[in-house]
Amino acid sequence: MTKKSKRPSAPPSRVAVVVLGMHRSGTSALAGVLGQLGCDLPQDLMPPTEDNPKGYFESNKVYRLNDALLDSAGTSWDDWQEFNPGWITSQRADAFRSRAQAVLDEEFAGSPLFVLKDPRICRFAPFWLDLLEQQGCRPLVVCTHRNPLDVAASLERREGWPLAYGLLLWLRHVLDAEAGSRGRPRFFTSYERLIGNWAGVVAEMEQALEMTLPRKSASVAAEVEAFLSRDLQHFRKDPDAAIANPLLSGWLRDSYDILETWAQKGERKADHARLDRIRAELNAAAPAFGGLIQAALSARGEVTGLRTTLEERETALQEAEAALGTARGENEDLRAARARLQKGLEEAQAMLEETREGRRNSDQRVEELTARISAKEKQIAETRAALDAARRQGEELRGSRQNQQETLQKLQAQLAALRQARQTADQKAAQAQAEVERLTDELAERDKALEEGRHERDKLRSSLEQRSHEAEQVGLELKAKADEAAQVARELTTARRKCERYQHDLERSERSLLLLKTQMAKQMQETLAESLNGSRSKPLEEARKGLEELRQRVEDVTRERDAAQGEREALEARLSGLEDALAAARDAGEEAARQAAAQAEEAGRLAAERTELGQSLEHEKEAAARMRDEYEQRIAELERANRDLLNSTSWRITGPLRRLVRTVRRDR
Repeated sequence: MTKKSKRPSAPPSRVAVVVLGMHRSGTSALAGVLGQLGCDLPQDLMPPTEDNPKGYFESNKVYRLNDALLDSAGTSWDDWQEFNPGWITSQRADAFRSRAQAVLDEEFAGSPLFVLKDPRICRFAPFWLDLLEQQGCRPLVVCTHRNPLDVAASLERREGWPLAYGLLLWLRHVLDAEAGSRGRPRFFTSYERLIGNWAGVVAEMEQALEMTLPRKSASVAAEVEAFLSRDLQHFRKDPDAAIANPLLSGWLRDSYDILETWAQKGERKADHARLDRIRAELNAAAPAFGGLIQAALSARGEVTGLRTTLEERETALQEAEAALGTARGENEDLRAARARLQKGLEEAQAMLEETREGRRNSDQRVEELTARISAKEKQIAETRAALDAARRQGEELRGSRQNQQETLQKLQAQLAALRQARQTADQKAAQAQAEVERLTDELAERDKALEEGRHERDKLRSSLEQRSHEAEQVGLELKAKADEAAQVARELTTARRKCERYQHDLERSERSLLLLKTQMAKQMQETLAESLNGSRSKPLEEARKGLEELRQRVEDVTRERDAAQGEREALEARLSGLEDALAAARDAGEEAARQAAAQAEEAGRLAAERTELGQSLEHEKEAAARMRDEYEQRIAELERANRDLLNSTSWRITGPLRRLVRTVRRDR
């Protein structure tokens, strides 16, 4: 093969390896291998996803630009019909060329060897190939494919599409990629060949495209081997399962057979006409059944939506049941907290009773002390009389009397303080009693609120069970309506075919009638001429009779056609009614879902209120405990004051009185 360097004109200094292939056909694996062998990858790489965990090795900017380009042409990546051929010469194409040049500069600025890959390019490959040449790049095309059954199965799992639709997309992409890159330097391979013998595929590609990949070594080969893994190949059909399958379209089988042959033995120009014929027939047939396929996809989407709605409702019901179980557990916790609070209240009441008993003992002590003080006051009065009588006996007794008066004043002050302390203790005891009564009332209110919460919970559970039953009924009704609608649609199709058949018979009968009229007119002329001679009156009568029978047949066919038309209209009306009923059932299902969500929210609110109630009861229990400790402290203080008072009385009152009595007795 002649080398490029020997051609008269020097080749472009930059090379762009353009990977073309249908989605899910191993284009990412091929682009990844090229990147490891020395081709520059885009700057803004699309990140890996669950569907492609090792990466896509394509540009985010190119992907977004191609999506916008398809949208400007009125199509999308999942459209199996022909890309508008007139778009390439439109004003809109010029605007996209400018944008594409900017994207190439941003993603591959100054790169002498880079890989450009996006399955969308298959639909409009000439746009990018011409643009690359205008940018001073030499585009080398590598077309790869995969068994269409594997591609359709992968799309069915990822997108939920029927297998037949995935096969149509595969056929559209490979045919457009082949036609759009024809006449340019290109190489054909397959995903299976790349996985099985990537080194051999790379060697064949370098020879066919007259290029050299710079990064090849034993260590790089180990990296490529680790990168290519059959663990990610979830579908793997034998090629004969498609090529020799009589249930698949001849277009699909022939196209796959040609691509497999090219991948193994090289491209054959003799197959171009065959591929062009298949592509032309596909383009011509697309308008005929495009609407039917779109309607089928829409119906499948509606069914998927209904299934999703039912699954969401089942999930909501399960969550509501879980919330109900949680509420039950919280209810048990509230009961336990109430029991603990009741026990604490009983302990507080017992302590209050002990406080009251201590107060009664203190009152008794105060009364005893008051009696003793009264006796002492009486003794003091007697002493004062004795002091008045003895005042004349000596000035030394004045100091004793003054001390006695000071002691008496102190004793009276202590007595007043003790009485004030008793009043304060009575007030605190009254406040404690009021606080206990308030806590008792609040506990009763909490019990009432807890009972109302249990009642509300029972109502919520009953409502959830009713909604669950309604959701099941709606699901059954939707299924029944869908089955009935499908049956009516089949009957309508049968009626339409019958009307078409009647119309065809009527037209054929009318043509026969016209021909017969012509023949009869001719025969009647001949017969009339002969009848003038009196020899052929009978054939004329037979002809008239045949004409009447034909007219009667035409009228019968017309009546049958009208009856079939009426039957079709009735079936269409019935189908419309069923569609309205199906829409109403869908609305009812959505309303049931909204009500279930509202009830789940109400269950959450009740659970939050129960939690808040438990926290409030715990705080009140702690406050009661603090109040009990405060009462105990105050009672202890009162007891210490009583003990101090009693102790001080023994030394400060009786001691001076005894000394005074001893002095009076000695003077006598």
